[in-house]
Amino acid sequence: MFSREQFQIFGLPNILFFGQLFILQFFYMFLPLHLQEIGLANWQIGLLAGLIPITAMILSIPFGIFADRIVPKHLVIAGLVLSAIFVFGLGQAKGFFEMVPLFIIGGIGMQLFYISLFSLYYKTIGGGHNSKKIALVEMSRVLGYGLGPFIAGLLLVSIGFLVLLNMAFFAIIPLILLSLFLKKTKGIEFDISQYKRDLGNKKIQMVFLGYFFLALHFGSEEVSHALFLKNVIGLDFAQMGLVFLWIMAVILVFTPLGAGFLDKTKKFKAIIFIGLLASGIGNILYLWTFTFAMVLVSRLVHEFGDALAILGIKAVVPELSNVKRVGSVFGTLMLASYSGQLVGAVISGITADLFGYAMPFVVTGAALFVSVALFGLLFLGKDKK
Repeated sequence: MFSREQFQIFGLPNILFFGQLFILQFFYMFLPLHLQEIGLANWQIGLLAGLIPITAMILSIPFGIFADRIVPKHLVIAGLVLSAIFVFGLGQAKGFFEMVPLFIIGGIGMQLFYISLFSLYYKTIGGGHNSKKIALVEMSRVLGYGLGPFIAGLLLVSIGFLVLLNMAFFAIIPLILLSLFLKKTKGIEFDISQYKRDLGNKKIQMVFLGYFFLALHFGSEEVSHALFLKNVIGLDFAQMGLVFLWIMAVILVFTPLGAGFLDKTKKFKAIIFIGLLASGIGNILYLWTFTFAMVLVSRLVHEFGDALAILGIKAVVPELSNVKRVGSVFGTLMLASYSGQLVGAVISGITADLFGYAMPFVVTGAALFVSVALFGLLFLGKDKK
């Protein structure tokens, strides 16, 4: 049985990681279809999706510093409250310009929650076998990522999207209440020059680069994945839900395997390199994907890569900086992530209009090969801790 302290350190954060992503994916993966139905053009959908990473990109480093200097628990609560406002507002908004401030609020809330909770988790898990502890978070998140759209897809067969949004809003309230019981850690003061030295670390620069190119396809998936599955493959909502369930299963298999490999070998560079390569190949396969079975094959390759790359990037964070100021470093990496997500969302909106819904995946998949090439040129050689 967990003690109260163990539950605060391991159980509660993972419940919140699961719950937040479950609720987000519950409606967000199908949101482009709703926006299209109320009359928004693809470029408007892409721009709205881009507002979240723009907001997060601007605030990643400040929020990371806040998570080091201010009690992270309070920031987690604030992030969930802002997310609730975002979801509630989506149910009321009817046009593009009404959506703009809501997506900005949503971006602030999601980023504040994610950086602050991850910072709190890093600071409280202690040393030893960190890859497995990070894998626990990724498995919690991927359960939310897969189950959210799967259940939503089943529900959308018989209910409207606005009902789904109301359900998502009410589901956030228990998370806000649970976050009140998070472990409270003290903020720290540190000289800004220490942070600048962290940014000059070659390993941080390597991971920053890898995360940017990896995140390009996050943006394309948000804008175009549901549209691709519906308009190109011809899937219904229930079948789309099964695709996300499959994605969840693949990541749940390969994340703990990758964590075991990392804890034994500390070969962070190798696992990130392999992950980026497989992720790119899986996305490019969408160019030749026309059936439900082919979608599953493409996602198998792609999600295998995502599982390894994301695990490797996040597991290496405690190795890059003093754990007391890990929020600042993690915020910097999130800057890379959301920069890539923004570029990917814009690319997706433009290329989907010009060349069809498969092309955003091909372009962002090819960009991952650029990442692999740069990664190899900069860090070829013996893999060190």
